[in-house]
Amino acid sequence: MKRFLLGLVLLLAVAAGVLYFVPATLLASVRTVERGLAGLSEHSVQVDNLEIAYLEGGSEKNPTLLLIHGFGADKDNWLRFARPLTERYHVVALDLPGFGDSSKPQQTSYDVGTQA
Repeated sequence: MKRFLLGLVLLLAVAAGVLYFVPATLLASVRTVERGLAGLSEHSVQVDNLEIAYLEGGSEKNPTLLLIHGFGADKDNWLRFARPLTERYHVVALDLPGFGDSSKPQQTSYDVGTQA
């Protein structure tokens, strides 16, 4: 029992250390796993002078479902919602310009009033 508790404490200490010292790496790893579980892959397309990043999954033979995030969010907000949707739909979750991995033109305003 003591060995089990010691192992559990060590495991929790390592997890806490990873979370504290490399949170971005942990977040990226979790995001990659979530994308895989949802059956989504990352893509981008050039539209005029903007690069638009998006996630895509499901069969292209199925109806397409376009997922658009809200203000201050990005395409990865849809990961857990997309998991059951990719079974019946061709799912596309995009990053609007200025958000996530899409281009962020300097001359564009991204405040609430402009985005509304």
